[in-house]
Amino acid sequence: ITGNLLGWFMARWSLRTNVLLGMSVMTLGLFVNGWMQPQFGYVLNVLVPMVIGAAGSIFAVVMLSALISNMQAPQEQGVASALIFVCQQIGISLGAAGLLAVSELGATPIQAYNLAFLAATGITLVGIGAVLMARLQPQPALERQS
Repeated sequence: ITGNLLGWFMARWSLRTNVLLGMSVMTLGLFVNGWMQPQFGYVLNVLVPMVIGAAGSIFAVVMLSALISNMQAPQEQGVASALIFVCQQIGISLGAAGLLAVSELGATPIQAYNLAFLAATGITLVGIGAVLMARLQPQPALERQS
C-alpha cells in the first residue's frame, strides 16, 4: 500500500513535506505501540501499530533518501547514498542499544516494551523537529555541470 502511495504523494507535495509526513506516521505507530496492555490482544497490541509504523518507516526512509540525493550534484549522489546507508546502520545499532537500556527500567516485560516504544517516539519527535528546522532553511540550488 505504501509503495503505491509514494508516487501520489511525491506528485503533490515537496520532498521535505513528504519526509515530515512519513516521520509523523512512523511516530504515530511507535506511540500507539507504547501503550500495550495484555487485555488488548494481538490486533490492537501488535498488528495495528506495526502496520502504521512500518508504513511510516518505509515512507520516511524513501523520501529522506530522495531528499538528500536530490540536494546533491549528480556526481556526488553516490557518496550521499553511501553516507545515508552508513548513518542508517549506525543509527540502528545505537538506537537498539539505547532502547534496550531504557527497557531495563520496566518492572514487567509489557512495561519494558512500552518504555522502549515511548522512548523511540521521543527520538522520532526530535527527528521531526530537525526536519521542521530544515524547512526553515532555504533549499540549495544545484549547479548543473554538463
